[in-house]
Amino acid sequence: MKRSEDLWLSDGDLIIQAENVSFRIQAKALAESSTVFADMMEFPQNIGDDAEEKVDGVAVVRLFDSDADAAIFLKAIFDESFFLPPPSPTSITLLLDVLRLSNKYDAQPLFRRALLHLEALYPTTLAAFRAIPEPPHITHPDGPLAFHLAVLTAVTTYDARWLLPALLYEIACHPLRDILAAPAWDDLPAPAQRRILTTHAARLERLRVVNGIKFYDPSGLGCDWREGCPYNAHVAVVNLVTLMATDDKAVDALRYWTPVVREAYKHTRCGECLYNFERDIEADEKKVWEGLPATTGFAGWDEVMEMRAGIMDIRA
Repeated sequence: MKRSEDLWLSDGDLIIQAENVSFRIQAKALAESSTVFADMMEFPQNIGDDAEEKVDGVAVVRLFDSDADAAIFLKAIFDESFFLPPPSPTSITLLLDVLRLSNKYDAQPLFRRALLHLEALYPTTLAAFRAIPEPPHITHPDGPLAFHLAVLTAVTTYDARWLLPALLYEIACHPLRDILAAPAWDDLPAPAQRRILTTHAARLERLRVVNGIKFYDPSGLGCDWREGCPYNAHVAVVNLVTLMATDDKAVDALRYWTPVVREAYKHTRCGECLYNFERDIEADEKKVWEGLPATTGFAGWDEVMEMRAGIMDIRA
């Protein structure tokens, strides 16, 4: 059995074994971080007391996790520099591992810290959204879209739905054809796929208006069915979906008016167009932001914040 180079504390009173690696840590600190281990400490029969279950007189607990997972979980608890709160840099791989393991062992402070990392990129206020750093403090080797889809899976798995309004907005800024072609798409839970497709309904409406597609009304031909022809309605929907699938334009109303774009616009417009220009942009962006919760089934941002408090306050 190999001893961990990073976690073998001389004053440790508990040894955790996972696969071929042993970690010597402090039982009290582990119990304070994880209710699963706290419950385990309450019942001595869960901890080896006989000679075979001790190493150098220290009790042993065996985990069925991989040694890599055990190392991540324990280092996140005992190594202060390993998984710092945001905005300290981290990777999506480490973040999702911490989420999974802290959820498994009910390590509430650690779970909350991981969610705060995500909340820094998918905030609940427009001011915080505008202040998201570029590049973000969480890295992903396969780019932004793969990052968003990976987070969506985690949000669905751990019911952190208050992150969905900003998260689905970010996903909707990518062309649907790129989303459907992403390797992570097939791995998404069905509810997550439905949320993405629902969010893109706004793109359908934009394409309908821009491209002038209308449902065919056969009333002018003497048809008595005033509701319209099902066949032609079907054709119109197919045309819309086809256009959406080939649309390369990013639809990002909250980031469209960058300082550079604003200045370029001002130099090409007269006073009439520029009257209340900045105020109108601000009002439009607020309207977009206030509408985001409805795309994920919330009544408004107040309900989003209530859900957040219900999860984060418990885990505080």
